[in-house]
Amino acid sequence: MEISRKSDENLERLNEIFFGCFDIVRRELTDINGKKVIVVFSDGLVNKEQIQQFVLSPLLGFALREKNGAIENLEDIQKKLLSAADVKPERDMDEAVKKCLSGDTALFVEGATECLIVQTRGWQSRGIAEPSTQKSIRGPKEGFTETLLFNVAMIRRKIRTPDLKMEIMQIGDETRTDVCIAYIKGVAEDKVVAEVRG
Repeated sequence: MEISRKSDENLERLNEIFFGCFDIVRRELTDINGKKVIVVFSDGLVNKEQIQQFVLSPLLGFALREKNGAIENLEDIQKKLLSAADVKPERDMDEAVKKCLSGDTALFVEGATECLIVQTRGWQSRGIAEPSTQKSIRGPKEGFTETLLFNVAMIRRKIRTPDLKMEIMQIGDETRTDVCIAYIKGVAEDKVVAEVRG
C-alpha cells in the first residue's frame, strides 16, 4: 500500500490498521513549516529517550532549523533535523507498519510519498525469568512480569502483525485494575472476544 501525500489520509489508515492496539502511539505534530508530521511507534518496544532526543525535540523546533537553513522536504528533515544514526526512507505503508511493530519509529510528513524509519529499538532491561511453575521443556523460557506494558511488549515482539489487537480495560469497582485483552483479529471468533469483554 502506498503512502499518501495527505497527512489526514495516512493518519486515517494508521488508525484503521492499529485500531484496538493501545500500545501503538500515534502523535501528530505541526511544526515543520506548517506541515503536519505523524510520529508512530510501539510503546514498550522502543527507547523513549531516543525518540524524545533524536525525533521529537528536533521536530518541535529546537533551533536546528534556523541553524541549518529552511526545511523543504523529507531529505532536509533527515539530514538537518534528525540526529539518530540510522534513518531510512520507506515508500510502502505495510513495510512501515512492520518496522513499527519491530521497535522502530515511523515519521510521516505531509506532502511526501515516503516516510522516514528511525531505528529506536530498546525494550525492557530487566531479564525475563523462566516461570517457577509450569516449566516448559521446549520453547522459550520466558514468563510474564508484574508490569502490563512489559508483558504486552513481549507478546508484540513474538507476533509482529497489526492483526494482533491489544485492548486495554479496567476491572474492579475499587481497584480499577488495568487488564489487556490480546487476540488476533480474523483468528479469534468475534463472539468469544465480545464475551471476554463482558
